[in-house]
Formats: sequence, structure tokens, C-alpha cells
Amino acid sequence: LWVLARNLVFDFTVSKGWKYLRQSGYKLKFFHDAGTTSIISVRSKSSSIVFLDIMNWFVESLAKTGERIGIPKLKIDFETCTDEFLSIYCKRDVEIELENFKRFIQFLEANSISRLCYTRGSTAMAAYLFSHYHKRIYIHNNKEAIDLERESYRGGRTECFYLGELKDDDYYIVDVNSLYPFVMRNNLYPVKYVQILTAITSDTLRQFLKTESIVAKVLIETDEPVYAVRRKRTIFPVGRFWVVLTTPELKYALEHNHIVKIDRIVIYEQADIFKSYVDRFYKMRLEFKSAGVAEYEELCKKMLNSLYGKFGQKADVWKKIGDCPNEPDRVELCFQIGVAGVKQ
Repeated sequence: LWVLARNLVFDFTVSKGWKYLRQSGYKLKFFHDAGTTSIISVRSKSSSIVFLDIMNWFVESLAKTGERIGIPKLKIDFETCTDEFLSIYCKRDVEIELENFKRFIQFLEANSISRLCYTRGSTAMAAYLFSHYHKRIYIHNNKEAIDLERESYRGGRTECFYLGELKDDDYYIVDVNSLYPFVMRNNLYPVKYVQILTAITSDTLRQFLKTESIVAKVLIETDEPVYAVRRKRTIFPVGRFWVVLTTPELKYALEHNHIVKIDRIVIYEQADIFKSYVDRFYKMRLEFKSAGVAEYEELCKKMLNSLYGKFGQKADVWKKIGDCPNEPDRVELCFQIGVAGVKQ
């Protein structure tokens, strides 16, 4: 059984979900709550229930969802509304959620995309494995290589290059259609670990980059703030510093003579692994756009932008530290204006 709710944690807490699940003999099987993604899986002797936040798939307000599918969310004044209108208001919210999910499932089934999974990212991965996994990808367990891979994995760059008022000139807003899918489609990616080498020359690195994918720890000296370094947050320093770079970054560094020394490199076989996936969903997106099916066009866009993160996802590690049979589900702190102290 799947139970879907928007802002699941709030509803689950207010309705005392843990209390009633325990009373009914359910035990926690899996729990994840980070950002807008919430998954609560419980099991009893005879059944299981999975509670899922609708924002696992649709990171938008309910009003936006209603607008997108043509069922507007109602407006309400909670101070003055009647119980009858409150019931109508809540029912409309459920109607929006139900219709939106029906269309999502229809989109997946009618286009033979994949099964419905717990999140948008996992649904995208299921679609990839179902129809687009044509080149075998090998998973290795070399800790030294894994540590370098993780250190090289960073988010995109988002920052202001100018602060202040812009005037006395013409300015343009520039956007790239499907930027991440474009990069996925038009590049080769690591598919199999080969070996680790140490203390090699820049010329040797340059030769490997012609045919293999590389992750390397290098000493950089640069006056360009173009290399990302993560120190609690991502920064782009200048000067001399050690950093772990990937194939395109290494090519840029070699072209501009920024590499002073090479500590270690990890070598991989490489292949085109995303072209089929991106071509399929981008073609579908354009077709739905031409047909005026806005919600399916948006779903194609979400599928295009939700796959790559699964390849860098960290897994949760669970460890049982004991039992807490009398621990409360929540603690409420009440603050009264003008009165000192806090009531729990």
C-alpha cells in the first residue's frame, strides 16, 4: 500500500503516525527525509505500507500543479470559512493530487517508459535501465579510486559575477535548452575501472586523455577562478592548490599549462551511455510541446534532468543503536508573546 501526501512529514507528525503504526504492530523498515524527499516504509507481520511525499516527484506548490493540469486550487479564509466549504476545499486539493498522479502513471505506461518508483530520480533510473542500458557499466570497490571519485563530484556553478545596478547599456538574458542533458548526450563517460597510476608526467596524462576517462589529483597554479574546490562549500580559488579534476577539467588545465604536478590518476574505459536516453525524451518533449500537451512536456523535462544525480548518489548506512519504547513522537514548544519562559 502506498500513501501519498504533499508535505508528508507535517501530516504524519500532526496525525501521530508513529504512535498509531506502533499500536497496529508496524515496525520501521526504511526512513529517508532530506530536502523535499520523504520516504517512510513500515511493515507488520501481514502487510507493508510506504508513505511518500508527492514532492518526491513534483517539486512545486499544489496551486502550481492545479494550474498545470487545469484544475485550479480553491482560495479560502480559514478564519471565516464554514465547515462545509472547508470540506469542499480539502476535497479539491485531493482531486488535484489524484488527477496529477493519474496523468503521471498514464504518461509512464502509454509511452512504455518505466514502472513508477519512489522518487523522480529513481523513476528516471528505472526508465534508463528498462530501455537505454546498452553498454555495461562495471561497479568497482577500489577505495582509493572511490575516494577520488567522490572528491571530484561537485554541483554546478551558480554565482554572481557582478553586483550592483546595471544601466546605460543593453543587457540580455541567455539560457541553454536542456543544458545537463546536452552535456550527457555529447560526451563519453567512465564505464569500467582500469588502474591507478602515480607520479606521471603531463605528457603521459595527455596521451591517456585521448582514449580514456580520467580522475586525477593535481597541483594547479592558475590566475583564473575556473577550478572548483569544496571546502564545506564550493569555491573557485586562484593561486596554487591541490584539487581533484575529471576529464574535461584536466584537458582544460593541460591546454592552459595550469598543472604543476600530478599526484595520482584513475583510468577508466569510456563509452557513450546517455545518448539514447536523452534523444528519446527530448524528441518526446518536442512532440508533446507541438501537440499542446503541457503536462507531458513538463514530465519529459523532469525525466531529462533527474537521471544524472542517481549516478553520484550517496547511500544511507543504517545502524541500530538501541530501543526507545517510551520516546515521544514529537516535542511541542509553546511561546507566548510578552511572557518569559518556554512551555513544553
